[in-house]
Amino acid sequence: MNKTIMSLWLLAILLTIQSVEAKEICVEGFVMDTYCIDRGTLLDAPSIKSLEEPDRHSVHCLVDVDRCWQSGFEILLPNPSGSPKYGRAYKLDEPGNKLVIEVARKTGAKAKGCTSCMGEGMLKEGFRATVVGEVSESNSGPRLMTVKTLVASPILLNATASDGCKEGTKETNIDLITDSGGDQEASIAHGSLMIISWGFLLPTGIISAHFLKHRPNAIWFKMHRIIQIVGLLIAIIGWAVALATFDVFNIKDNSYTHGALGMTVMILGILQPLNALIRPHAPEKGEDTQLKRRVWEIVHKASGYIAVLLAAVTICFGTIIIFDHNVVFRVVWIISIAWAVFFTLLTAWDQHRYKNANVSSATKSQGEL
Repeated sequence: MNKTIMSLWLLAILLTIQSVEAKEICVEGFVMDTYCIDRGTLLDAPSIKSLEEPDRHSVHCLVDVDRCWQSGFEILLPNPSGSPKYGRAYKLDEPGNKLVIEVARKTGAKAKGCTSCMGEGMLKEGFRATVVGEVSESNSGPRLMTVKTLVASPILLNATASDGCKEGTKETNIDLITDSGGDQEASIAHGSLMIISWGFLLPTGIISAHFLKHRPNAIWFKMHRIIQIVGLLIAIIGWAVALATFDVFNIKDNSYTHGALGMTVMILGILQPLNALIRPHAPEKGEDTQLKRRVWEIVHKASGYIAVLLAAVTICFGTIIIFDHNVVFRVVWIISIAWAVFFTLLTAWDQHRYKNANVSSATKSQGEL
């Protein structure tokens, strides 16, 4: 009985080992960076869905943009179901990624936007490759391919040419992964929340505190407190989305600047309500302002101004770097700047008018005396 159990156990192990045994295959298809796949739309053409038109993916985006080529590459193959048109078949290993960069730079056209290309090729977009490598059956899709050879697809030169694979080496039964765009949705959520908070609400609260103190019933304080609390809560949600989704702290990537500034801004923002809790009491009318109150006011105001200014720079980096070519975010950011300028001018004018009215009233009273 024990021998039978032992035999079955050994058989199970042998079957498992056989199931994970790698086999050499050949595949030909579009090559796209994982970053553009995960964002759901092409970085250099945001209106185009990544798995619908990989032929529109530029060689420039593939090998010039840091966050793209550093994310690694995948092979996309036609989706039999037709929706989306292509699916994720294989993810290349590190040697395979290096070969993609080398071959694509030779194939791409320097005169058509690919700054790192070598000037030998004529291809602007839609890089395809014929890849030979080993794939383990145990990997879930997109399965990792250990690349042995990678060359530019013959189809790039002649649409009717053979794909370059030897007969019997192609795998026909491939489980394609057809989901993408998770990062794109998170990017939109993060960007929207940060522009609402740091682009509109928080600057409005600061401007109100600076220019509306002449209004009765401490309206400036009520506005400032409510707006800043709501704005900071929205900013914290946007910050959480970024921390949970993105890895921007790779110092080799241009998005590192955006991430580092964003962390600084959020720390300053969170400290603002905390130092507001320990503020010394304001002096009564006719009393001198105590030193600790003066120090607190300088720290609180300076921290707020610095946070908003850094937030402006951070959002600017976000709309230019993270959301490269995303017209909507840039337009909304410009609108938020215009709103801040308009609201500043409006409240400054209101304050100036109030002071002039008081001066006129005082002059008139003295004249009557």
